[in-house]
Order: sequence, then C-alpha cells, then structure tokens
Amino acid sequence: MLKRFSLLFPLFLAFFCVNIASAKTFTYLCKGGDVTYSIAKQKEDFFLVVTFSTDETRFMSDPKLLIRTFKNEVISLSGRSIGDGAKSFGVAVGNIVVPISKVVSTAQFPMSIDQLEKLNDGIKKIRIEVSPVNHEKEYKKDKFGAKLFKQYQIMRAQKDEEF
Repeated sequence: MLKRFSLLFPLFLAFFCVNIASAKTFTYLCKGGDVTYSIAKQKEDFFLVVTFSTDETRFMSDPKLLIRTFKNEVISLSGRSIGDGAKSFGVAVGNIVVPISKVVSTAQFPMSIDQLEKLNDGIKKIRIEVSPVNHEKEYKKDKFGAKLFKQYQIMRAQKDEEF
C-alpha cells in the first residue's frame, strides 16, 4: 500500500501543480522562496489555494490564515494541507552544476461568498500558520486582493459545461 502511495503521490502533485500554474495566480518572493495565491472552484465551493515553494516552509495539517482588508475587516480562514513535495534543479556555476532543492507545500482554505467579496476591499495584511515560523506580510496598497476577487467573479460566471 505504501509503495503504491509513493508512486502515485508524485503524479498527483505534478497534476495539481500544473493545474494551479495554469490558473491565474499571484506570486511574491518571501524568505527562501516564493508564495503563490489563487482561487479554485470545486463543484459550488470556492477555495483560496496557497502554495509555498521555499527552503523549508511547510503547512501544518490544519493551517489558519488571517487577512486584514483595507477597511480593517478581518477574514479568518481554517484550511487543510493538500500536498507536500519537493522540486530539485541545478544551477551552473562555471563547470559545476550546483543542486538546489525547494520544499513545495500547498493548502486550501474554503471561503464563503461574503469573504470572497471582502477581498475586493484589498489585502492590507496576511498571516499564515506554517512551520517552522509563521508567515506574515503587510502592504501599503492592495497588490492582489482585487485580482483574486476578479478571478472569483470569472469562475462564478463560468458554467461547468464550458471547459
């Protein structure tokens, strides 16, 4: 059973990462790597999907995420970790290839329609429970709240038959 899981998990992770990468996402650099945000729809439910690609950051099994909008409203989300993996690549330095590995950790956070609409007010601050240290970022102006809201509006307007 474990052998089957170890063979299927990389395929699942690759499929999931390709689907996330093809969606409209917002990415910024953080310590040791980057963070990517996107909105996903499963049946009638919407999720905020967050992926860390860093040296060591991983989501706990039941992560929490806090968003403060520019209207000082706080959106509190509880999610679940949906995948941990690694990506490796090499960087050529002269005649030597230096191997580099990154931890890829993804979590999804269910969001209500009301919470999604608050994203249009802009994201002032975001805090995510991750290991080893919580991730926190503050903005002077909205960088991606309105973009995520627009992504939600597009997904809401699309019919399941339109694929």
